[in-house]
This record gives sequence, C-alpha cells and structure tokens, in this order.
Amino acid sequence: GGIFLLHADRTAIRNVVVENYNGDGISFQQCEDIVLEDSLCQRNRGLGFHPGSGSLRPQMRRLVGRDNGGDGLFYCLRVTGGVLEDSQFLHNGGHGLSLGGRDTDHLIRNCTARGNGGCGVYFRPGDEAMAGSRNTLENCTLEGNCRKDGKAEVHLDAALSDVVLKGNKIGPGDAAKKGWIGVLIEKQVKDVKLEGNTIGGPEDQRAVDRR
Repeated sequence: GGIFLLHADRTAIRNVVVENYNGDGISFQQCEDIVLEDSLCQRNRGLGFHPGSGSLRPQMRRLVGRDNGGDGLFYCLRVTGGVLEDSQFLHNGGHGLSLGGRDTDHLIRNCTARGNGGCGVYFRPGDEAMAGSRNTLENCTLEGNCRKDGKAEVHLDAALSDVVLKGNKIGPGDAAKKGWIGVLIEKQVKDVKLEGNTIGGPEDQRAVDRR
C-alpha cells in the first residue's frame, strides 16, 4: 500500500492523499482501533482503502476513494466492529464497497457509491461461518454502479444473517445497464431486513429475492 500498517494498534491517519500508487492506497492488517479520517485515495492500481485481516474496531470517516483499479473500499478477512461514515466511493474499477470473509458487526452510514464498475455494495460469497453477517447499511446513496460487471447496486451473495438495509437511496442513475437490479438477495441468504429504503428503477427490478 501507499500507506501500509501491520500490528500498528491505535494509529491515526488524517488528511492524507495517496494517488497513482502501483498497489492499494491505504492498507492496514491485524490492527486494532485504527482511526482513518479526511483522506483521499485516487487513481491507485489496486484497492482504494483496504481494512485488512483481523483488524478490530476501525473508525473511518470522510474518506474518498475514486478512480482506483479495484474496489473503493475492501473489507478483508475478519474485520470486525467498525464504523464507516460520511464517505464516497466513485468510479472505481471494482465494487464501491465489498464485505466478505467474517467481516461482521459494522455500521456503514451516510456513504455514497456511484459509477463503480461492480456493485455499489457487494457481500462476497461465503457459508454461514464465513459470511459478512451482522452489518448495517444506513442512509447511503447507491446509484449508477455495475458499469462493467456486478449484478446489483446491493448484492447479497452469501449465507448472511442479521443484515439491515435502512433508509438508503438506491437507483439506476444515468447509466443503468440492461437488467439493472436495485437489491439482489441470493437464495442462500438467511436473514436480511429492508427498512425505509427508496429504490428506483422498474418495479420488478427494485428488490429481487431468489430465496
């Protein structure tokens, strides 16, 4: 990473720009209580932000990840108990946000994912033990994603439990591809709650539940 932390607990990163790096922008692995605020990662070849393996309680606020080659922000394996808020993930080559491998107990609120190549938010495949369960996505704007691939603005593609999508604005934006879907719930999902979301697009494509 342009900035890379390993076993660096209680580190604060603020007001940083990482750009044009041949890898991830900001990456931290096996770290506890990281504070990452008011920072921009753009035009990096890898991921924008990479909260990584086994990191606990990251606090991430007012971030911008744009025009990166991979995802805007990628939660790696066993990232737990964090807050991500007031951030934007724009025009990245991969997903806006991606969660998987036991990435649990996160609050993601007041964030925007727009114009990304993949989904706005992607819950990566995993069985009950490995799914990114117990996560809340609240008051976010997700629109005009899936420009290269990705099946939905929010794609729940794992055996998830206790996932809440609340008060989000979801729409096709100005570049929806044929077959655009707002929220796609795959058959292996155990429990997801949709509360007070505003979902645009054709009525039969706003929320597709394959269970």
